[in-house]
Amino acid sequence: MFFFSLFISTTILASSNVFDKNIDFKEGVVHYRVSGSEIGTKTLYLKDYGRYKTIYTNTKSKFMRGQKTIHKITYITPKYNYEVDLKNNTATKLPNLKYLLQKKLLKLPSREREIVVKNFKKLKDRSILNLKGLFYPKAKNILGYVCNRESIKGITTYTAKNSDLVLETKANILGFNSNSSATKIEKKQLDSKIFEINKKLTISPTPQKVRELEKKAEEIISYLQNPDIEKTKTHQIPITQKEDFQNIIQESIKALEAL
Repeated sequence: MFFFSLFISTTILASSNVFDKNIDFKEGVVHYRVSGSEIGTKTLYLKDYGRYKTIYTNTKSKFMRGQKTIHKITYITPKYNYEVDLKNNTATKLPNLKYLLQKKLLKLPSREREIVVKNFKKLKDRSILNLKGLFYPKAKNILGYVCNRESIKGITTYTAKNSDLVLETKANILGFNSNSSATKIEKKQLDSKIFEINKKLTISPTPQKVRELEKKAEEIISYLQNPDIEKTKTHQIPITQKEDFQNIIQESIKALEAL
């Protein structure tokens, strides 16, 4: 998510995704309690400083009529995201948005890559983000981590500073409210099988969603090529792009199951 360096060679870009922002421990587990319109737990397993994630979700939604049970596993890898619905025994596979952004970045001429890197770095500067109304950061300490508050369209996240580790997510949209809060962090070595995806798993095709992700990546890179990004007014930034920047930051956990 953040850039490791302002001017990066093609070789370095090809070996590491400049849109990544790693956590401060190599392996571990984060436990979450879910409350509000949905109740239950989420467990986030992390490997390779967060480049690989496995999320176990066990919740019940009390929103609207009846109850909806959600029992699933989400695998996040540097290239793809897999979502396995254990109740219906179905799965989907989508490209990781950061991976698509990296691919499109590498296709640009050297000078344009530098412009994209520079402008994205400016967007991550908190004063510029405040000016554009993209985020509203406020510090909060959660489980020993100083967190930045980021809010957009009814969803507020608290992310560990200088990381993409989301420790709390609050949502309040059209009567639906949900709070996912980290209750415990265990920094320890994990069984590698936790991150293994069943090779026999049947993947349901989602061509429309893939096209949508490709389009989002194109829009973001195109937007970041604008050399006058600091002068761009808030109302000129499409809301879908604002949401995509937020999604990159909080990709480690889904804020809402019902949206």
